Amino acid sequence: MALTVNPHAGPSAPDTFHEEALYAFRFDLNCDSHEDVTFKVQFGASAQVDGNEHQHVQAFDVRRAIGGVARKGAEGELIISGHTGQVVKTDRDYRAYAGLAPDLFAGDAVALNVFRKALWKEKRFEPQAFQSRQNFFAKANVTAIVIEIPSPLIGRGLVHGWALLRPDFPYFGEPHT
Repeated sequence: MALTVNPHAGPSAPDTFHEEALYAFRFDLNCDSHEDVTFKVQFGASAQVDGNEHQHVQAFDVRRAIGGVARKGAEGELIISGHTGQVVKTDRDYRAYAGLAPDLFAGDAVALNVFRKALWKEKRFEPQAFQSRQNFFAKANVTAIVIEIPSPLIGRGLVHGWALLRPDFPYFGEPHT
């Protein structure tokens, strides 16, 4: 399971996770469009590493919730605890990482603008625009949560999954419609 948040983490977005939010990986096992198993990740307060204002660490917990508990709140069985910036491995071979990760998205903004202008304004195809190969996202980071567990811990058969930052968790106030 992998979830990325905070595009351009560091320079123009937080390089930490919000301590009042609930990050969740949700799985529907019976095709009713409701989660039956959820892996919930919560973070503690961020602290500077060795006094460096540009490097932070946070404690985090990963909980597995099933049934009605999967659908609400932060409850669940604690399966992994650790700190951001390092891979945590349990005695059951569960693994988790949370922290900065390279943004793997690539795009040449200059080339896209040249190509778009040629196509829409000049009505011509300009594939040579992409010869510049200037990755607009080079050296960009995101914050990522990655969890590795045995598949049976999720479920068997057809599984539908999604990940999200819980909008109805208390940090966000009342749910929006």
